[in-house]
Amino acid sequence: MAKNVKKQIKLEKDVSYLNKDFDSFRSELVRYANTYYSDKITDFTDNGLGGLLVDMAAYVGDSLAYYLDHQFNELNIETAVENKNIQKLIRNAGVKITGVAPSFAVVNITVQIPAEYYNFEYIPKRSVLPKVLSETTFGSRGGITFTLLSDVNFGERDSDGNLIATSVIGSLDANGNPASFVLTRQGEVTSAETIIETHSLNDQFIPFRTISLRQTDVSEVLNIRDADDNTYYEVESLTQDTVFIRSQNNSSDVLEVQDRIQLLPAPYRFTSNFNRETGRTTIQFGSGRAEVFDDDVIPDPSDYALPLYGDRKTFNRVSIDPNSFLDSRTLGVSPRSTTITIRYRRGGGLDHNVAQGTINSVINLSLNYTSTVSASENVAIRGSLTVSNPNPALGGEDEPTLDELRVVAINQRNAQARVVSKDDLIARVYSLPNRFGRVFRAAVRD
Repeated sequence: MAKNVKKQIKLEKDVSYLNKDFDSFRSELVRYANTYYSDKITDFTDNGLGGLLVDMAAYVGDSLAYYLDHQFNELNIETAVENKNIQKLIRNAGVKITGVAPSFAVVNITVQIPAEYYNFEYIPKRSVLPKVLSETTFGSRGGITFTLLSDVNFGERDSDGNLIATSVIGSLDANGNPASFVLTRQGEVTSAETIIETHSLNDQFIPFRTISLRQTDVSEVLNIRDADDNTYYEVESLTQDTVFIRSQNNSSDVLEVQDRIQLLPAPYRFTSNFNRETGRTTIQFGSGRAEVFDDDVIPDPSDYALPLYGDRKTFNRVSIDPNSFLDSRTLGVSPRSTTITIRYRRGGGLDHNVAQGTINSVINLSLNYTSTVSASENVAIRGSLTVSNPNPALGGEDEPTLDELRVVAINQRNAQARVVSKDDLIARVYSLPNRFGRVFRAAVRD
């Protein structure tokens, strides 16, 4: 039987797949052409037609090899160079990308209160003890504005009935009796600016609805409410259906621990994502319908079974439509036909870490009293209020670089927020949200 010599030669041709640059591609192509096509063309110099064809093929191979290596490197957080890919890999590692961070400081708020004679002694007049409301703003010498984070109540007392604020005599009358007292209490301030904006949503149901905040450099989303007064809680991922909130401590140790941590279910929830290119923050809600009652953590598949008609030998009796699970509350509720009010803070930077004693002016003062105060007393109290920071402001940081985030993401791989062993559980306890304070000591037992 005759053999197909030409076909056999083709099968035995020596082809190399190890070339990855222009020179190696060209030399291999020239060798291949001289070996198998020497009877067709022999001129592979730069000025010849053969050289042109070889250069074009080597150029295409070199380009393809480059982009293949480039795309492969972009899959690894340690070798990726494109900003978008690095950000995706960082998010996949569980690291939240943030912008600039504001600074925080403790300030001494001092106010002068007229004296009154009560129970055989001179004390600060009880009816005019003010409460400095949160969102009161103070200024620093460098032009940085600081906002009071929580109310400072000068009328608050301890369990023995004594004022918590420190009190010293401010002035004496003609008879040498106290005419006024100077009261001082501490409060915490931040350099972030508080913004409130609203968004009107149509009646169309949109799973995983997103809203882009109008301001840049958002450092924290404080709260989100809709027109029905439903509160949306921020979670790390939409599968997280519980959140920690701060609740007032009404126990006997209220002076040592003013707030407690409370665990709440969060059917209304959202996630926030920061975009480094635009500096904008995007809010993403869940995929469930608020009018559908579904409190199951995992939906019952039998509720979403669809009958299939046909040959029972070919089809199963039922089939599950995966899209049906998006209508449940498992991933949170998607708002519709309402107005969303978003309150957040923005701004910050390394230059917001002002020095000691530089927060010394009042920009916008909000006071509240427990009883009616005359206009003259109100003017006198507001005029006497002063502020100062005994320590420098700390915490302000510029936007982290991609290289810094890359290092954090690499180290994050060993954590993964898992809770399997006792050590994992202790680590999770110590990683509770820092806005609730720091855990002093934790232990686990069977």
